[in-house]
Amino acid sequence: MSRIPVFAGAALLVLAAPGCSNAQGTPPASAPFHASAPVSAVSAAAAPSRITEEWQARVDRGEVMGVVSLILRDGEVLSADSAGWAHRDRGLPMGLRTRVRIASMTKPVTSVAAMILVEEGVLELDAPAARWIPALEGLEVVEPNPTGDEAGPATRSASGPVTVRHLLTHRAGFAYGFIDRGPVGDAYRRLGVRDAAGPGEFTMADNVARLAEAPLSFDPGARWQYGLSTDVLGHLVEVASGQDLESFFRTRIFGPLGMDATGFLVQQEHAGEIAATYTRTPGGDLVMVPGSDARGSAVFYSGGAGLASTALDYARFARMLLGGGELEGVRILRPETVAAMTTSETDDLAPPPLGPGRGFGLGFRVEAGGAFGWDGIYGTSFEVDPASGTVRMLLTQQVPRNPAGIEGAFRRLADEVVQNGGN
Repeated sequence: MSRIPVFAGAALLVLAAPGCSNAQGTPPASAPFHASAPVSAVSAAAAPSRITEEWQARVDRGEVMGVVSLILRDGEVLSADSAGWAHRDRGLPMGLRTRVRIASMTKPVTSVAAMILVEEGVLELDAPAARWIPALEGLEVVEPNPTGDEAGPATRSASGPVTVRHLLTHRAGFAYGFIDRGPVGDAYRRLGVRDAAGPGEFTMADNVARLAEAPLSFDPGARWQYGLSTDVLGHLVEVASGQDLESFFRTRIFGPLGMDATGFLVQQEHAGEIAATYTRTPGGDLVMVPGSDARGSAVFYSGGAGLASTALDYARFARMLLGGGELEGVRILRPETVAAMTTSETDDLAPPPLGPGRGFGLGFRVEAGGAFGWDGIYGTSFEVDPASGTVRMLLTQQVPRNPAGIEGAFRRLADEVVQNGGN
C-alpha cells in the first residue's frame, strides 16, 4: 500500500494551495517544530511525533481519510499533528488551516453569542423565548397514543414556556428529526423542518416557524434532549440583536478574536481549502459524501451546526474560554459568565443524560473535574481544561464519527503529551 502524505506540526498545515500537491505527491519539506512554541509561531511542520505516527498508521490502514489534532497549554503549542487527506481528489492534505465543517461545535459559539446579550441585558435567561419569537407561544407537548391508530399522537398544552435557559441547556423539548424516529420527528418531517441547510432561500426564521407547529417531546425543563434548541437560540439572537447570525458572530466574536477563517459561508477564494466528508461503503472503501465540500449557506444560518472553521481559528475561541472570556486583551465575556456557562444545569436529572460524571451547562458538556467542551457529528471535538490550562482539539471529516476509536486514542495520547510537557 502506498503511504498517504503525513504533515506534522503546526503548519501541518500550511495549507498547500490547490495544485501544489496531489494524491501521488510527497509533502513539502518543512523546518523542525518545537513544543512549547507560541501559537502565533505555528507555521512550520514538525519532526514526526508519537501522535503523528499514530495518525499516519491509521491513515495507512484505511481507518480514516485525514485527521488533525492540536494540544495547547497556556497559549503555547504542546503538540500539533496531522496525516492524510482533507480532499483526496484535489490532493489537499489535512492540517491546521484546513477548513472543516465543525457541525455541532457551532453550538458553543451560538451559546456565547446569547450570553453576550444576557450580559448586556438584552436577553434574560429565565424569560420566555416567545418574548422575542412569538411563534413559540402556547406550544404543545406530545402524549403517547395508547390505541396505536393512524390518528397520530395526542398533544396537550405545555406546562410552561420555553425559556432562553431551556434553549441553552437542551431542556426545551426540541428534537432532531434525523435522530427522532417517533411522533415528534414524524411531525418535523411532515412540516419540512430542516436539521441543516438545504437548497433555496429557506432561512432559519422559516425553519423556526415550522418547528413551532410541531409538538415538544416533553414539558420545558422536564428532561434533556439533544436537538434543534441551539438553532432556535441562534434565531433568537438574530431577533434580539437586529443582526443576522453571521453578522453578529463576525462583529462580536470572530472579528475581535481574529478568527478570519470561520463562518457559515467559505469565501470563493478559499473554496479550494475545504475538506470533504468521507464515509465507508459496504465494501469497506472510504468515499466522499457527495456535496460535502460545498462552501456553505449564505441564507440558512444554523446556530446548531452551520459553521466551517480551522483548527487554528477555533483554538482562538477555545483559548478565550480558557481565559475566562478574554484573549490577548480582548474581552468577549465576563469571567463569571464563563463560570456560569460551564456549571452543570442537569444535576437534577437521573440518570445523568450524558453519563456518570458529566453534566450539561449553558452550551457545553461539563466534566466532573471542571473540563468542558463539545463535539460535532463529522468527528470534530474540543475540550478546555482550566485545571491544566489546556485546550485539546481533534478534527476529522468522516461519518460515522470516531472511526476505529480514534477519539479515545487521542484522549490517551493527549494525556501523555500534557503530562510530559510536549511530544
